[in-house]
Amino acid sequence: MSERGQGAVTLEQCEAVIDEGLEAFEKVRRALQVIEEMKLYPKKYHDLEAYCDDNWELPIGVHDLYVAPKVHVSKILSMPITR
Repeated sequence: MSERGQGAVTLEQCEAVIDEGLEAFEKVRRALQVIEEMKLYPKKYHDLEAYCDDNWELPIGVHDLYVAPKVHVSKILSMPITR
């Protein structure tokens, strides 16, 4: 997305991106919750956090993603984009 003045980005466009992202976030949250509850991660990992860190280098604790899904916006905005 471009910044103000460089293109006509509307609030509605930004909201659509957020809505789409939140839907994906919810799917990821649910998948992590199932993996954790059923202990589906490989036995070589002592917990879900280690498994996720090794596979995806998640920038915040896995616990925050599925147990506390109401993460502060400032925390989300400060996350590095790694992929």
